[in-house]
Amino acid sequence: MKKRTLSIISELLFILIGVFFVVNALALKPAKNYYESPALYPLLVSAALIITSCVALIKDMVKKGPERTEIFDIPNPKGLLAAIVILVVMKLIWQYLDMFYLAIFLGVWAMLFLFHDIDKTKKQRLIFATAGSVVFTAAAWLIFTMILSIKF
Repeated sequence: MKKRTLSIISELLFILIGVFFVVNALALKPAKNYYESPALYPLLVSAALIITSCVALIKDMVKKGPERTEIFDIPNPKGLLAAIVILVVMKLIWQYLDMFYLAIFLGVWAMLFLFHDIDKTKKQRLIFATAGSVVFTAAAWLIFTMILSIKF
């Protein structure tokens, strides 16, 4: 796929995502004070996303030159698909089983095992992925539960 075409498609997608979040933010309950509204931050971020995507889209539409013929190739489509599947599984574990820390552990473990130091032996990757997942999950638990008092 041409790089310019891919860029235009992604910018349109980001504009749609921004509009989606604006619509959802406007559906939140209004607060007495506008600055205390739960919709304020999502509206600001969505507006920034829409504006920057529109600016980039306009730049891509008027851009001329050799970039139009440049082809973009995904170097590892299987790895990209694996990462997407891992993220979807993490979301499903968190949403339907209500096990946030298990989802984090399994997701980080799978990502580290599949993508970190693929030249090493399977045993070394397994040890690194397990250790990294334990450390990352413990850090998430410490930050969310102990410091921020957010219960999952």
